[in-house]
Amino acid sequence: QAEVIREGTGYNVGHYCGEMGQDFWDARRWQREFESKQ
Repeated sequence: QAEVIREGTGYNVGHYCGEMGQDFWDARRWQREFESKQ
């Protein structure tokens, strides 16, 4: 899904899955994600 959005819009879109461990990311890690994606 992220790839389709990225290709269709040109936005820098993140993709996330459980294997990435995002359930354990702290606020600083999420802030970096928000700042680096559109």
